[in-house]
Amino acid sequence: MEYRRLPLKSLHNARELGGWHTPEGMTQYGVFLRTDMHGKLSEEDMAYLKDYGVTMDVDLRGASELRHNPDALAEAPWCEYVHMPTIEEAAERAIDPKSFRPKPGMSMGEEYMHMIDERKDWIRGVFEAFGRCEGVAMYHCTLGKDRTGVITALLLGLCGVSDEDIIADYSVTEIYMQWVFDGIRARMPREDVEIMEPLFGTPPENMETMLRHLRENYGSVPEFLCACGVSDETAARIKARLLGKK
Repeated sequence: MEYRRLPLKSLHNARELGGWHTPEGMTQYGVFLRTDMHGKLSEEDMAYLKDYGVTMDVDLRGASELRHNPDALAEAPWCEYVHMPTIEEAAERAIDPKSFRPKPGMSMGEEYMHMIDERKDWIRGVFEAFGRCEGVAMYHCTLGKDRTGVITALLLGLCGVSDEDIIADYSVTEIYMQWVFDGIRARMPREDVEIMEPLFGTPPENMETMLRHLRENYGSVPEFLCACGVSDETAARIKARLLGKK
């Protein structure tokens, strides 16, 4: 049976990239999984992922996130663990998470624009890891929302999935993770909730903003990946695997 959202008990935003229409056919199941954090994976879910064919776990979180919540698959003998943080640890140390506040009027779409403009080396590293994977490649950040959403948009865009479907896939996270956002809000001082609200959702306009910026400044997803330093061979291999043309 093919699932769009995997029936796991300890992951709530674990989803397939298979089943999307492209000009060259449907994206294939059993190639890429986007998920939320693996810190408390149950033994049952670990066995499910192994049986599903997962052979690579790309962790997009920073070093401080790992210290608080180590990845449960980091030591799994059947899975290659790849730590690919969006920013280097030295830069991460300069950010105090306790004092972080979004800028007034900030949208996550603007953050995604900054991510693709300023983190090209990170994107290249992620895609190079994907390019050597022979089984199912699973990737995640903490909630499977922002960093994971950007990488997903690039994978689907590489295959020619429409912007509308990319945006739809991104937006679903808000539904699956709403209980997490509600829990965070409940623990925050009331005056902070409104300030932090841009972090608590996946409205379509966030991804619309990023995709529009990408197309206006780079042309297309393949051209953007080339600007990141992803080789034509690597991009072609990833595309072929996701389209079932390996």
